Amino acid sequence: MQRIALDTEKKRIITVNEAISSQNYLCLECQKIVRKRGGHHRKAHFFHLKHEAKCSQHQKSLIHLHLQHYLVSNFPNNEGSMEVHFPIIGRIADVVWKKHKLIFEIQVSPISCKEILSRNVDYKSLGFSVIWILHDKTFNTTRLSQSEMLLTSYPHYYTNFSSEGKGIVYDQFSVDRNAYRLAKTPARQVLLNIPDFSPPFPSKEQFSRHLYPFVLKRWKLWQLSFEGDLLSCPPPLEHMKAFEELYFPQTSRCKRIIHQFLLAPYLNYFHLMCEKMFY
Repeated sequence: MQRIALDTEKKRIITVNEAISSQNYLCLECQKIVRKRGGHHRKAHFFHLKHEAKCSQHQKSLIHLHLQHYLVSNFPNNEGSMEVHFPIIGRIADVVWKKHKLIFEIQVSPISCKEILSRNVDYKSLGFSVIWILHDKTFNTTRLSQSEMLLTSYPHYYTNFSSEGKGIVYDQFSVDRNAYRLAKTPARQVLLNIPDFSPPFPSKEQFSRHLYPFVLKRWKLWQLSFEGDLLSCPPPLEHMKAFEELYFPQTSRCKRIIHQFLLAPYLNYFHLMCEKMFY
């Protein structure tokens, strides 16, 4: 749901609460005409008079809006802002924490790798870091999309927010193979209002065998952390070891089964033929 637009008469950006229902405004992204609408069962927002496929503003859902309000309301001293326009790069950020130069991009619908890289580069040119919030509706399923695999190299978390505004932003460790998510640990709530821009180097003693490479890669690539995520607050070792014993030995056990029942008979036959030929 679009919450801001350009008032051409006053020559300034206004929120939907200031707008008049019958008046025309301009979308900040596509520069097309938008108007205000809303009611008892729907929050006020701007809508495009003509559908614009290339404009991302009209695609924002109620879940998206709830997440924006959730993030802004948790930042201290009203430091967070929604729908911030960056005219230099032609972008509108979902949520901005200007004090820490952070931008939170909420993604409920699918997105291309090209668009992810483009946004990251554009905001980085202004000195901002981007944290992606990916919704369970599209992401964190059994099959990993190209965009989700790309985002492993960039700060991102998941969310299960509903259209009623209930849910959390969370982190997790998962077992991924060949673009498939085979298993994942329980969700760990992340507090995005408590950042750490210089997380300590992860020590092997704190993490289990498979979790350590995961957090080490994150420490090198992300260069920031938030209270509650896997880097700032690792899960108990006994829990992770139980998880790893359950899922990671599958490969070695599978190899033994393949060798015993499929390869072994052929290898035995090959050895017998060699004995007949050379002895």
